[in-house]
Amino acid sequence: GQSSGDWPCKPGWRPVPSHTGYRYITDVLASQGYLTVSIAANGINGQDGLFLDGGASARSQLVRHHLAQWAEWTNHGGDSWGGRFHGRVNMGDVVLVGHSRGGEGVERASIDTYADDPWKIQGLVLIGPTAFGRQVAPGVHTTVILPFCDGDVSDLQGQQYVDIGRDLTRDRALRSSVMAMGTNHNFYNTEWTPGLSKSAAWDDWFDAGDRQCGQDSLQRLTPAEQQSVGLAYTAALVKLAVDDDAGSLPLLDGTPVKPPSIGRANAFVHAIGGDKQLLFKAGSGTQVTTRSLAAGVCRGYYFAGPFDLRPGCTPDLFFELTPHWSPMSFVETAPPPRALKVEWTRAGGSLRIPVAAPATRADALDFRIAGEPGAPPVELDIRVRDVSGTWTELGQRLKLRSYSGPSPLGKVLARQLRAGLRRANVDSRRITAIELTPRTPSGRFWLLDISTWHGRLAPSDHIHLPKVSVGNLVIPEGDSGEITLDVPVTIDGVVSSRANLWVQLTDYADFEQPTRGFPLVLEPGATSASIPFSYQADDVYNPFPQLIQVVLLAKKNAVTTDFDGWILVEEDEAAPQLTVDASEVVAAEGSSLSWNFRLSQPMANGGFWSIQLLPPEGRFSELDTDDVPASFLENYGIFPPDPAVPLSQLGIFFNIEFPPGETMAALSIPILSDGVQEPDEGVLLLLDGYGDPVVPLPIEMTGRVPTDGP
Repeated sequence: GQSSGDWPCKPGWRPVPSHTGYRYITDVLASQGYLTVSIAANGINGQDGLFLDGGASARSQLVRHHLAQWAEWTNHGGDSWGGRFHGRVNMGDVVLVGHSRGGEGVERASIDTYADDPWKIQGLVLIGPTAFGRQVAPGVHTTVILPFCDGDVSDLQGQQYVDIGRDLTRDRALRSSVMAMGTNHNFYNTEWTPGLSKSAAWDDWFDAGDRQCGQDSLQRLTPAEQQSVGLAYTAALVKLAVDDDAGSLPLLDGTPVKPPSIGRANAFVHAIGGDKQLLFKAGSGTQVTTRSLAAGVCRGYYFAGPFDLRPGCTPDLFFELTPHWSPMSFVETAPPPRALKVEWTRAGGSLRIPVAAPATRADALDFRIAGEPGAPPVELDIRVRDVSGTWTELGQRLKLRSYSGPSPLGKVLARQLRAGLRRANVDSRRITAIELTPRTPSGRFWLLDISTWHGRLAPSDHIHLPKVSVGNLVIPEGDSGEITLDVPVTIDGVVSSRANLWVQLTDYADFEQPTRGFPLVLEPGATSASIPFSYQADDVYNPFPQLIQVVLLAKKNAVTTDFDGWILVEEDEAAPQLTVDASEVVAAEGSSLSWNFRLSQPMANGGFWSIQLLPPEGRFSELDTDDVPASFLENYGIFPPDPAVPLSQLGIFFNIEFPPGETMAALSIPILSDGVQEPDEGVLLLLDGYGDPVVPLPIEMTGRVPTDGP
């Protein structure tokens, strides 16, 4: 009934069979003729917290290992079922499905795949995925299922796979975002669902009484209902990506329909790419014009200083509510995504957007618009202007609804609004401008982009962009002056179009300017690149290694694989030695037990060490809490206990600190004078450096308060 993250499992414990928790999906797909494989990843689950990428690289290796094994079996035989699969598996039509960190793992596996690998990835389904590295595979049809009641990845950062995919390269892959109402994070896996699992499981939604997502809410789906949503949209993407199934397209391209199999469940889909042609995106330089309303491009967030990101498009809301503008937590300096923020206080105003006429005829216009959380619906009239200057009303009033509810449910997340062109007899190839007119008295919304819609799917293929990586670098510090060097960046593949990446260097020991970000541009034909880095060398020992984190973020025409690395400036000065003037000190009641500590030489940076109070184990009687002033204990957040207890039972650690350039520090414990005749008392202290070269061996100290004074 308990769970643990230890790996391998401790004696008497059994691994959680998470990989069996998707049988409700794999059995249905298998019945339709697909070979379905679910991979156990507990070894990674137990360790992925140690890595900046959350284990994405390890999951990618695991997935590709299995793909290689199946390619070997189908091409040459030797499988564990007596050769049953020899020549029978089509490795050219692979769809990868991943849940939570597994979603990021299969996305990374698609990026790490090469054109000449004996398999081809055609589609991805990501269920409640993380997106720590913002790594997006281009050219692959992708569906992201976002659970509205996700209490784990509650910022719904998986939306980034859709948004980043829009701008990464010229890409005809369909990218769908499915907001699955009433679903949480865990119940997509039956082995994470109470009542169905073999091991400990729980509802990840944290507010049991919430009216929308609480366990008793009528809007929450049962586990079976939630799993029907996961099955329906996974199967739709598989049919679309593998079989080019036209019947699955409306479920994934933003058409306002839903699969009958999900019953009372609701899912709202918006999509980009596929056969849609992008006409407008916020921040593209298009000059919009307005009448009686305000509109302007906003930044999703802005960098206010070291480790200080602030909401930009929604300064009054938290990042948890804005999946489109969820910042990459360790690349805070990166240029943010944009939106067109539109506000008005009376009806009748309009927003006019000039566009370049699309090359092909379309059936409709698709708008990705995010509404104000919890606000009433916004009604919009749409009209278009053609090359002759004639304006045509499309004859449809679009209704924009928002995602409401208390934090973190009031999401600023796009809905897709579709305005048909055929009924108004409009030829999309002649459109030069689009006008939106709110009919609601007041409100605000955020327009992300406008696309044409054709109701069909364009052929797409996995795009293998150059893979850019940064590794680790160890360099000797040197003795003086500013030293500049180049951190190598590797490029795997051909840079055929100008590629843009963002680099961030973070020096956590630099308290004044720890983060610095700048663009990295790769020109066509580039085979390598470097990142300039400078530091100040000196001839003084620094107790804190100068360790600089290096992170890459792909912006255009490139992808990243090993996106995180570090630079270690290796300290080459001998460490000073810390000593105590007297390890045994004596003091009378009414005075203080005091120890003086010295460094054999000053240090470039401040340093501190902790000293532990230990029980004397019969060597002498221990001072208790009545022997020291109450104010001394309160400095450590301790209210004097009654009755008194020995000081070592309080769990106090004393710190001694040496500011830069200083070589002296002191520790004092004040002793009360109570006038009571009592035996000798004292304390036992231990300073353990735990391998620190400044304190190579533990230092034991005693302080004694004798009966008759020192």
